[in-house]
Amino acid sequence: MKLIDDPKNWVPLKEVAHLLHLSRHTIVRLCDELDPVTRRPYLHAWRPSPGTLLVSRQSLESYCAATQANPEFWSQRQRRILIPRSGPVRPAKKQAQEIKPSCRSKRRP
Repeated sequence: MKLIDDPKNWVPLKEVAHLLHLSRHTIVRLCDELDPVTRRPYLHAWRPSPGTLLVSRQSLESYCAATQANPEFWSQRQRRILIPRSGPVRPAKKQAQEIKPSCRSKRRP
């Protein structure tokens, strides 16, 4: 049985940044941002105390496997993000102008 707080299952932020050759800030972003394909964070992180960030060894291994096995990993996700949604996201200019209330106050004679 593996416990969640077993030190063997968690890698410190500084070590992860060194292993992936990325900045610590980038690692934190990977822990916060969601993968558009899986809708899960790229890396699973745990903050046992303020100022301490540990990354799951299992998520780190799966991230490394995904990025190393597929050289198009990031470009595929970029294309997935850039694909437009069906239907307009914003109303057309003409509709937006019709919706706006008149800001001018009526002048008295």
